[in-house]
Amino acid sequence: MKWYCFFILMVLLCFIPNPISAREYVTIDIADAGPVVLENLKNTPGLLWWVELEDELLALVDDGSSLSLDAEQMSFSSITPDPDRLAFITLPIPKTLRAFVLASGGRFAVIQKFPEEDRHKPQRKNNLTPGHDHGQGEIYPFQPNVILAQRLENGPVHSIRAKRAETQTLVNELSPHRWFMDVFDLHCFNRYTHGSEIEDARDWLVERFNKLPGVSAYTQALTVNRPETTVTHNVIAVLEGTLRPENLFIIGAHYDSTSQSAKTLAPGAEDNASGVAALLEMARVFSLNPPEETLIFVCFTGEEQGLFGSQFHAQSLLDSGDNGRVTGMLNMDMIAFTEDNDFDILLETDGSGQFMLNALGDAAANYTNLRIITSLNPFGSDHVPYLQANMPAVLVIENDWNRYPAYHRANDTIEWLEMDQGWEVLKMNMAAIAELIR
Repeated sequence: MKWYCFFILMVLLCFIPNPISAREYVTIDIADAGPVVLENLKNTPGLLWWVELEDELLALVDDGSSLSLDAEQMSFSSITPDPDRLAFITLPIPKTLRAFVLASGGRFAVIQKFPEEDRHKPQRKNNLTPGHDHGQGEIYPFQPNVILAQRLENGPVHSIRAKRAETQTLVNELSPHRWFMDVFDLHCFNRYTHGSEIEDARDWLVERFNKLPGVSAYTQALTVNRPETTVTHNVIAVLEGTLRPENLFIIGAHYDSTSQSAKTLAPGAEDNASGVAALLEMARVFSLNPPEETLIFVCFTGEEQGLFGSQFHAQSLLDSGDNGRVTGMLNMDMIAFTEDNDFDILLETDGSGQFMLNALGDAAANYTNLRIITSLNPFGSDHVPYLQANMPAVLVIENDWNRYPAYHRANDTIEWLEMDQGWEVLKMNMAAIAELIR
């Protein structure tokens, strides 16, 4: 009889929410929460702070918390909280960093550093500030109650634009085969900025653009001085608008590549022939369906050495006074790899680009099967110089980028690409821009 009572007690305990016995880190599954439930969760008494990272809410809770969730919705960490050693880090995390990873999402993670890390890697003093050029693997002071990455359905509610037949027509004219073949052709060049074939790739791009009706292509010379000095070129193609040619919308992607042996082999299929090929295919369709606003297609160089090409182009717009004519900038960087056949994409901007996040989210819902993650903490790609110059810009990057096995490797070849992933992204971008410039 005693054994039977004990068994009943253990079964009942399985249905009691996990108790909070002391201050603990907890991660909560918020994948299907929605904005209302999520907001209520963030305001739970006893929840001392939270950080939102895509599908998870990382929180510090105390023994007075009224947090009451099913066991499968949350997990408790065995790590003893030490608020003085908390930090944010931009992915990927350096292999030499000694720290506990509490949670990650988008392009960020929350870590608690080991005590000895203070002696070896000083923490950067500046906080995460939208528009700053944060680098990979850099550590920033921890900030409570921050959204680092967010599922679109957990974000601000807005009315989705209705699907339009005109936009569907443009989407239907895109060719996944043409896109894929352009990726293949580009990845046959060693496009390392200081290498021998970057100029061959430049000339190939100019030739491809100039074959399109109404498109005029030219090159923009600049100097990249890291790790050596090379004069290299952005490739710029212009398609003038039919009704509002004074308005400029920029579509960009970097065409340079790198690897651990970049001088000899840097095919860069995913990073970033995938983005450049998408830019070429969008230019082709728009050239056959002239846009109302002027489109500027820019293939950047020197991105892998520190955003040299995009910084130079953004500065040239400031110098000419044309920055005020820019209605938006969309940057594509790594769009065709998926680790798990979940076609998810990360959209990254600051507050000025919220209207573009809305347009891309609507396009994804209306014309694709993509799952959208958003971030308002931009860093490390060619959208950043435009944001710094107060031009609205957004990065489109596949959400599995940090798990790409051939990232910055000589085996970044066509075999890794998922054609359907790139195709869905291409359709989303085409539809969003068609809506933004109409």
